[in-house]
Amino acid sequence: MRAKSGRFVQQIAEDIADLARELVPVDTGALQASIEATKVEAYHWEVTAGDEAADYATYVEHGTTRMAAQPFLTPAADAHKERYFRGVAQLVNESAQEASG
Repeated sequence: MRAKSGRFVQQIAEDIADLARELVPVDTGALQASIEATKVEAYHWEVTAGDEAADYATYVEHGTTRMAAQPFLTPAADAHKERYFRGVAQLVNESAQEASG
């Protein structure tokens, strides 16, 4: 069950990163290339954007006083929210069934 849970969380994170790469506005491609899903712990993954070549990700996502927001990370995460909660519920149910059976 632990391995299945870890793979599930990894897949969700990678899917969020993939969608964010599709949604991000592209000028040079640096910001798009900086989007990645990274394992922090067994069941903890982060999807991040921005690196030294694209340190402006937060400005694109949230906007500035001179530029409207062009969100890409939030909509990508929101698009997978229901799938995540359904998957977690399924994993909990499977675990409970294994424990009682």
